[in-house]
Amino acid sequence: MDNYTVIILHKGDILCEKGEDISNFYLVESGRIDAYSPYGVIPMETDSNVGLVDCYYGICVYNYVASEDTVLHRYN
Repeated sequence: MDNYTVIILHKGDILCEKGEDISNFYLVESGRIDAYSPYGVIPMETDSNVGLVDCYYGICVYNYVASEDTVLHRYN
């Protein structure tokens, strides 16, 4: 049995904002998520993990925004 949920985001949708509580991490199946950090934009494309470090700390450390239509797997 798989332990993930499929999440569909459209371009411009916000996955998580900096400072929000988080207890899941995500795998990008298709599309792209941009992580906005103080140092610039970090693109996360197919097969990238999103929120792994955030999940460890329990809060989002970046703003995560879909830069195109994106399909994610959310793991608990």
